[in-house]
Amino acid sequence: MSLAGNELHADNGTVYSLKNDKLISKDENLGSDSYVKIGDYDAIPPEKSDPQIGMTEQEVIYSKWGLPKHVNKTTTAYGISEQWVYVHYKYIYFENGVVTAIQD
Repeated sequence: MSLAGNELHADNGTVYSLKNDKLISKDENLGSDSYVKIGDYDAIPPEKSDPQIGMTEQEVIYSKWGLPKHVNKTTTAYGISEQWVYVHYKYIYFENGVVTAIQD
């Protein structure tokens, strides 16, 4: 995505603009549509970040990687460890709900 003036240009060709408290989208292929503004801010939400060591499971879900395709879970006397499996051989490792390693 890129911001040009008051317009947000999505990678898929859709252009968004804010007009009279409505979000207007113009798609190269589908035409235009409008959405009612429900927030109290005019700023564009920040871009999602890559997963980082120390993130919680919820923070990883909200990151660029999102939900995993599969979860391998191991429970021991010392706690719970998980391996989250993503496409393209990417992995995130958790110890007791906190990211301890990322394999990209």
